[in-house]
Amino acid sequence: MISKPIMAAMIFSGDCSLPKGFDTLDFDALTKLWQKVKHQLKNKDFLKKLQSLNIHRVKRDQIGQVIKLYENDPYMTVAWISRESGFSTHLFQWTNLIIEY
Repeated sequence: MISKPIMAAMIFSGDCSLPKGFDTLDFDALTKLWQKVKHQLKNKDFLKKLQSLNIHRVKRDQIGQVIKLYENDPYMTVAWISRESGFSTHLFQWTNLIIEY
């Protein structure tokens, strides 16, 4: 699902969070969450927030949410995402580098 890296970037920027008990493999639940956050992509502030993101201010719970978002999803690989979206591929790689840091 190419929306997961976008949601992960939004989690790191503080614009999104996973509800408690959220099932990250439930397509319907992901679609509902995506509907709530996708309008923020149209806003140019999204890219500005990503550019100004200070990785030293990313909190452990945000990292945990992104790990939960990606874990156990066989489609969360660079090879798969790159077939669908270059933008999501770069965000996926970027968010993984933040996790590693």
